[in-house]
Amino acid sequence: MKMKERYDKQNNVDMRELPKVGDRVYVKLPREKYSQKFPKLHNEWGGPYRVIETSENSALLAHIYDDVEPIRIQHDVLIIIPKEVREAPTQTKTKRVKRRAKQNMSLRTNVVSCRATVDHDGDTSPLGMFFTCSGRTREDGINYQFTCTIKEKKFKDVTNVNDDTIGELRFHTIYERARLISIYETEKNEDRRRFLMKDEKYKLITIDGMQKAFTFYKKYCDHVFRAIALHDGSRLNLPHDGGTGIPTEQLNDLNNEGVSFAK
Repeated sequence: MKMKERYDKQNNVDMRELPKVGDRVYVKLPREKYSQKFPKLHNEWGGPYRVIETSENSALLAHIYDDVEPIRIQHDVLIIIPKEVREAPTQTKTKRVKRRAKQNMSLRTNVVSCRATVDHDGDTSPLGMFFTCSGRTREDGINYQFTCTIKEKKFKDVTNVNDDTIGELRFHTIYERARLISIYETEKNEDRRRFLMKDEKYKLITIDGMQKAFTFYKKYCDHVFRAIALHDGSRLNLPHDGGTGIPTEQLNDLNNEGVSFAK
């Protein structure tokens, strides 16, 4: 403990300012990573990363934009990105030819992780990730005949799986569908994947998983299909976290990515 206290004092580590789960951070790169032929064209900070787990002296980070394995980094080489800074990638290398900026960017590894959960009824809006399809063909005040088969679907209906246990898993909301997809696609160990998918207290959501979940619901739930068709493209805000314990602002980002992708 004395060694750690001495290390913290030497490196100006303030426990009150350490990154928390869900924070965005940059990582200071080793000198050889950025001191190249033209050092002014390179940035000494790498990232951005999302904090998915913390310990006393380090944090487990997932790159927000690159599909790579999470890494564990010491706190003293991390810098927290203020919430006021927009979540957009930074390009630090110049190009010889000016190119047109991409209009739509695919964000594939924005991972949000939280273990705590409580029961909650969830959001009733078809454009919210906590929406549960009623299965009704008619809704009060709406002149539209709904045809929904989403309540009959299982995980195996859209994903080719060899594991019968995983294939038989059911889901009741867009969020639950996204959670299953996210764990299935990111966890490589088959036994751990099966365990985590069945453990409803384990929360893991990726943007890719949310996009696929909204697309799936759009195909098999007319309530979601109609809501997406009528949506004007404005930003959506969830009224609560659905009992997940995940910050609402992060859920809003995931939800809006899913709706925009499905539209």
